[in-house]
Amino acid sequence: MKYNEQTMNQIFNGMLWGEEKNLCPIYCVFKLKNWGNLSGDMLMGYATCTSGGWLLIVMYSPLEQVFNEDPTQTYATYEIALAKSLKIRKTIFGQYIIKMVFPAEKKDIKIRLQAAPKVFGYNFPNQKRNLEKMVEILNNIREDK
Repeated sequence: MKYNEQTMNQIFNGMLWGEEKNLCPIYCVFKLKNWGNLSGDMLMGYATCTSGGWLLIVMYSPLEQVFNEDPTQTYATYEIALAKSLKIRKTIFGQYIIKMVFPAEKKDIKIRLQAAPKVFGYNFPNQKRNLEKMVEILNNIREDK
């Protein structure tokens, strides 16, 4: 599996509905809780906000990538306005940690996304700009609540 901006954009463009736009695609790491078989795993992947107010995520297991050139992709979509909680914190190293809780039937789904403005070793030339845009979008939604 090769992580790069072109692949990320192709995946997200395939997930969009109608005239919706992919606003801020980023490479990130996920820490998930209450997410089926993936509970507690650290996963690599991509996240973006859309012009329609959705959070799109695509995740890959780093362990599976060792044994499989084409690892399983896990997709998820969440309407950002429905988040029960949304916390954004900037670390001393300039990374952002974004925590969100979304309602689900049995247990709430907790997502922890961590992203750096620069991704070393991979081709993500717009990572910093897109990460700043994502934080701005999420902060605006959080303030509207």
